[in-house]
Amino acid sequence: KIYSPTERERFKSLLELFPGYIYLQSPDHSISYTNQYFSNEFGKPEGRMCHEIFHGKSRPCSECKTFKVFETKKPIIWERDKAPNGKSYLVFDFPFLDSDGSELVLEFGMDITERKKTEKLLEESETLNRLTLSNIHDTIILTDDNGDFVFICPNVHFITGYSDSEVKEMGNIKKLIGELDYNHELFEIEGNIQNIESRILSKDGYKHNVLIGLRAIDFRNASRLYTIHDITEIKKIQKQLDQAQRMEAIGNLAGGIAHDFNNILFPIIGLSDLMLEDLPPDSLE
Repeated sequence: KIYSPTERERFKSLLELFPGYIYLQSPDHSISYTNQYFSNEFGKPEGRMCHEIFHGKSRPCSECKTFKVFETKKPIIWERDKAPNGKSYLVFDFPFLDSDGSELVLEFGMDITERKKTEKLLEESETLNRLTLSNIHDTIILTDDNGDFVFICPNVHFITGYSDSEVKEMGNIKKLIGELDYNHELFEIEGNIQNIESRILSKDGYKHNVLIGLRAIDFRNASRLYTIHDITEIKKIQKQLDQAQRMEAIGNLAGGIAHDFNNILFPIIGLSDLMLEDLPPDSLE
């Protein structure tokens, strides 16, 4: 509450230094004071009502956050996303008594346009990252030191058959991938272990062969990053190749034995033929 003209002028001088708009709102929707910033961005009121300036409407808005202060007598904070100048503002509304005792609302608007743009870019980036992570087959999981989940990549269902929410309900990564066999001391020193072979039992009971990478990180509440790569099909192909190689080896061995046996039989058969030629025609031998 400001009474003296000197106090009022001093107060107005301070308001002009504020890096945003300021105005005094009357209950009849008129505006009794604006700072220079307001005039520069929205024009001088010149008898225009608040709903005309901010919304281009001829009638008062059905719901107005600013006018709630008249009802509650309490300050509020809110965001004005689409001001007439295209900018976004963080708005502070306070109950205010004029020098004649009339009730007003003092509104401050701080320009947060760049912040909103940054938030939108981050949101779009997060959406893009989520779409990317959802459509690659390698799963990424973040945990704390105890293995409790901090983040679960939404594509976890590709390998496990479980949704990320179902995996989250497990609570700990050991329930998903079991105990890993790796050099814990080396991990403590280097903070990185790759290509740990393991097997994961999926929701449908199918066992997947996987390669797991483990890296130490410092991100929010997470200290470990797991990557899970499904190598089940590779293992199948490898097994088929091993079987084919074994069959080829057996074939080569059999061929070698037959060849060696023929080498032994050839002189025996040849000698037998020669001996038969020396026998008399009426011999029974």
